[in-house]
Amino acid sequence: MACYSYGLSLCRCVQYSMRAFFILLWLLLGGAGLFCSAPAPVQARAQPESLSLNEAPTQSLSGHLALFQDRQGQLSIHDRAKMDFAPHPGIPNPGFSQDNFWLRFSVHNPSDSTQERLLEVAHANIDWLTLYRPEAGGSYSASKTGRGYPFAQREQRHRHFVFKLSLPPQSSQTYYLQSRSTSSYHLDLRLHSADGFLQRERQSQLGFGFYYGLIAAMLFYNLVLWLATRERNYLCYVLTLLMLHGLFQLSYNGLGYEYLWPEAVWWNNHCLGLFLGLSVFLTLHFSQSFLQTRTHTPRLHKVLEGLKWLGGLFGLLNLMPEGSVLSQLSISLSTPNGIVSVLLIWGVALHLLRQGYQPARFFVIAWSSLLLGALVTGFASLGWLPSNFWTTQALQLGTALEVMLLSLAVGDRLRRSQSDLLQAQAERLEQERRAKQSQERLVARLRKLDRLKDDFIANISHELRTPLNGIIGISESMLDGSTGQLSQPQQYNLSLVVASARRLFHLVSDLLDFSQLKHREIRLNTRPVWLREVVDVVLKLSQPLVGPKDLRLINDVGADLPPIEADEDRLQQILHNLIGNAIKFTESGKVIVSAEAVRDQLEISVADTGPGIDPRDQERIFASFEQVDGSMTRAHSGSGLGLAITRQLVELHKGRIRVDSRPGEGSRFHFLYPFSPLPKTQISA
Repeated sequence: MACYSYGLSLCRCVQYSMRAFFILLWLLLGGAGLFCSAPAPVQARAQPESLSLNEAPTQSLSGHLALFQDRQGQLSIHDRAKMDFAPHPGIPNPGFSQDNFWLRFSVHNPSDSTQERLLEVAHANIDWLTLYRPEAGGSYSASKTGRGYPFAQREQRHRHFVFKLSLPPQSSQTYYLQSRSTSSYHLDLRLHSADGFLQRERQSQLGFGFYYGLIAAMLFYNLVLWLATRERNYLCYVLTLLMLHGLFQLSYNGLGYEYLWPEAVWWNNHCLGLFLGLSVFLTLHFSQSFLQTRTHTPRLHKVLEGLKWLGGLFGLLNLMPEGSVLSQLSISLSTPNGIVSVLLIWGVALHLLRQGYQPARFFVIAWSSLLLGALVTGFASLGWLPSNFWTTQALQLGTALEVMLLSLAVGDRLRRSQSDLLQAQAERLEQERRAKQSQERLVARLRKLDRLKDDFIANISHELRTPLNGIIGISESMLDGSTGQLSQPQQYNLSLVVASARRLFHLVSDLLDFSQLKHREIRLNTRPVWLREVVDVVLKLSQPLVGPKDLRLINDVGADLPPIEADEDRLQQILHNLIGNAIKFTESGKVIVSAEAVRDQLEISVADTGPGIDPRDQERIFASFEQVDGSMTRAHSGSGLGLAITRQLVELHKGRIRVDSRPGEGSRFHFLYPFSPLPKTQISA
C-alpha cells in the first residue's frame, strides 16, 4: 500500500507539472503573438532623451536608443543626416536579419569632472560591430570589432564587446553604433563604471563556474556509468552534455572564442551553427534511445529520425562559405528545426507516459526545464520575444536544472538494469574463468612443445658435432700433406671446406650452449684465474681472424691484478665472442682488452675502433638471434647468438655486461667478474 501511495503521488505530481508547463507554454506563445502583432507604442518625444550619468555602477541604454535599419547597406557615418532614426522602446533585436542596423544614443555627464565608462554590447555573436566616437571638429573616429575579427584586436579582452568612453565634464556626447551579422543577435547596451563592470563580471564568472562545474560533474558521472554498464544511453547522454551543454553554450556566450580558439575567426563564425545542428542531432538520438521510440511509436520514430538528420545536415551546411545559398538555408532553418524537434519529442514523451511507459515520467519532468529554455531562447533569437536576462539566459538556466533532474532518470534506468547487469557480470566472470583455464592449458602445451624443440636442438647439435670434427680433422690433415701434394685449386677448395665446417661447428656449439643456458643445464667449474694469461691465449688464437686488415690486437690487462673467480673455459668463450665481434666489425685501428678494479670486482673491457652502435640498438644486440643489421644482405654473417650467450654466461658468474658506444666512435663492452676469495699464498701454492 505504501508503494501504491507513493506511485499515485508521483503520478499526480507529474500530471500537475505537465499542466503547469502547458499553461506556461500557452501564456508564452500567446505573449509572443501579442508582442509580434502589437504596433510599436507612439513616442511622445521625437528623439529619446540622453542618458544622464549617475552613481549607479551599471546603467542600461534601453529606452535611450534611436534605431535606423539600412537595408541597402551603403550608408556610412558621413550619411548620418540622411538616416531617419526612430526611437526604440527597449532592446533592439534584429533576429536573423542581415541588414545594417544603426543605433544612436547620447550620454550626458552632469558632473564637473571627466567620467570614464565602459560601454558593453552584451551579446557574443555579432559578426561586425563599429562604434563611432565624436571627435573635435564634428568628425567621428571608428572602432571596429566583432567575431569577424581576431579576439586579440578587441579594445577590451572580454567575451562581449566592450568600448571605453571618456565623457568631458558638463557635456553631452552622441555616439553611433553600426551592426550586422549573419546569425541571430540582440543589441543590449549597458554603461558600467570600472567597479560596476568588475562586480558584474565576478557574478558572471561565479555563475559560469557553477554551471560548467555542474556540467563537468554530470559529464563525469554519466561517463562512469557508461564505462560501468556499456549502455548506449549513457554514452549518448555524455555526448549530448558535451555538445549541447558544453560546446554550444561555450560558443553562445563567447567563452569559447575568449579561451579556446581566440585566433580562429572562421571557426568561431561557423561553430555555433555547427554545434546547434549537432546538439539537435544528439538530443533527438538520446531521446529516441531513452524512450525506445522505435518500439513504442514507430511512425513518430521515423519523423524524429528525419528531424535528427536534418539537424545534423543543417549543422554541416553552416560550414559552407558565408553568403552561399546553403549557408543561408542552414542559418534560417536550424532554429525552426530545433523548435519543432523540441515540441515533437515532448509530445512523444507525454504520449508514452499516458501509455504507461514508466521511464518516460522522469524524462518528462527532467526535460521540461530544458524544453522551456530552448523554446524561450529560440523564440528570442527569432525576435518573437523581447531580449532580457531571462530570455537570453533561458537555455543555460534550463539546461542546468535539466542536468540535475535527468540524473534521476538515468539512476532509475540504472536501478532497473542492475539485476541484468549483475547477471551479465556473472556470466562474464564464468566466461573469463573458462577462457583462463583454456589459456593455461594452451600455455602448458606451448611450454611442452618448446621443451621438445630445445631437446631436439640439443640432440641434433650433439649428433652434428662428431661428424663435423671428423670433417675438420680429415680436411686439415689433407692440407698438411697426409695424402700427398695438393694442387693450388685443391688446397683452396679444401680450405673453404675447413672454414665452412668450422663455421658450422661454432654455430652448432652456440645452439647447444643456448639450449643449455635456457634450461640452466650449464654447470660452472670456477677457480682462481689470472686474466692477463687468458687474454694472451685468446688474442693469439684470434690473430688469424684479422687477415689483411690493418688492425692491432692489444692486451692492456695489468700483470699485478689479482685473480678472478671464473670458469676459465667459459671466460675464454666470452672473450672469443667479444674479440671476434670487434675484429669482424672493425676494418682498421685496434682492439684493446683492459681491466680495472671496481670495489670487490674486476671490470673487464673490450674496446674497438669500429663503426659504433646506435643507442637505440644497444639493448637489442643482446637479444637472441638479433643483429644491428638483420637483413639478408648484411655485410657480416652470424647467427645472432654470440652476444646473447655472452650475457647469460656473464650473469651465470653473477656479473653483468653493458656497452658504451656512439656511431662513428667505436664500441666498448664492459663486464664484471668477482675477485677470487682465496688468499694469494694459497693461489700461489
